[in-house]
Amino acid sequence: LDRRFPHVIQFSNYSVDSLMVIFDAMLKKEERSLEEGVETEIRKLIHEEIESKGEKFGNAGYLKGLIDKLGIEYLDRGAEDGIYRMEDIRVIR
Repeated sequence: LDRRFPHVIQFSNYSVDSLMVIFDAMLKKEERSLEEGVETEIRKLIHEEIESKGEKFGNAGYLKGLIDKLGIEYLDRGAEDGIYRMEDIRVIR
């Protein structure tokens, strides 16, 4: 492929602050939100992922996967009383 595509375009990773703006917009689009105090943990996850992946970090693609993963983890844990409520699904704890 190097012969066919001799030029490479590299995009720098977004900063954690920029990614949090994108993350918040993604949540808002899905009518979801973060419980107070969770943003700090999300920032840590993003920072660790950027550090571990380096140039291979997926920017907004990683964020979408993270939102999906957090929703699945809630469903896997189950509701305390066995009843899933939309307000519980919409708030990431």
